[in-house]
Amino acid sequence: MALRVARPPLVGFRKPAVGDSTLWLGRSTAREMGRLLEGIHEGTRTSRESSEEMMAILRRQLSSSRLPRYVGFEASVAHKTGDWPPFGGSDVGILFHEGGPTVVAIYTGQNRGDFVELERTLGRIAVELVQGWR
Repeated sequence: MALRVARPPLVGFRKPAVGDSTLWLGRSTAREMGRLLEGIHEGTRTSRESSEEMMAILRRQLSSSRLPRYVGFEASVAHKTGDWPPFGGSDVGILFHEGGPTVVAIYTGQNRGDFVELERTLGRIAVELVQGWR
């Protein structure tokens, strides 16, 4: 007998799904993500070796249009972006700077403006954190 796979309707991929969290594939809060990042950084969520590997992966993130956008040489950033343009663009990470490290988790949704401006705003938030925690 052939294996049958149930395929739900693609309602989760229509624009209205962005605002309806019951249709998402998974959910997490900024607080949960912040605690996860803190645990990865401190090595309390898994082995030290695994934590170091995860931090290395986060440091190699290629996207620089959000948290790292304006911090330049003031900070290095280990982060992971999340996207659903043009409605949502998120970034969570750790800013390594003179007064840090600082864990930051920014989720956006229901964006109705320019997506590039949304990304710039996340970059400005990172600058404020780095400069504010000197």
